[in-house]
Amino acid sequence: MLQENYLLNDLTVNEQLQLIAATKKLNLSQYITELLDSFQLTDQRHKLIAKLSGGQKRKVALLLALLGNAELRIFDEPTTGMDLESIDLFWSYLEQITSSVIVITHDFNQIDKFFTRVILLKDGHIAEEAEVARIHSNNQTIESWYRNQNGGQR
Repeated sequence: MLQENYLLNDLTVNEQLQLIAATKKLNLSQYITELLDSFQLTDQRHKLIAKLSGGQKRKVALLLALLGNAELRIFDEPTTGMDLESIDLFWSYLEQITSSVIVITHDFNQIDKFFTRVILLKDGHIAEEAEVARIHSNNQTIESWYRNQNGGQR
């Protein structure tokens, strides 16, 4: 899931879902209603992507990213533009994934709550990495650890 939505504005939500399912060789015909309902997109099923709100587009992008099986899933700033309910939906679905997941985020609260490891990149190189539990065991939040590792800079 990319930080920017790369959805096809001239397709409906249903058509976009069918297209991605076809490219992944998935038969979703019997599950489409259930998927749209679980992502609270049933009412938008026949709406053009271009007519959706920013948050609805993020939900569609998330739904598409979660289709099918993958050994590794990468999410770049997945909750950007989502309301709190959608963010909760994202994390509840992420907890169900059995494959490896990499999430790029600047939301320290989400890292504190949902992550097991953090990697700090500087100039394209790994500057530091740590277990979230170890950081917490030192009475630090991810934000304080980050600031400490980054010389106090944001």
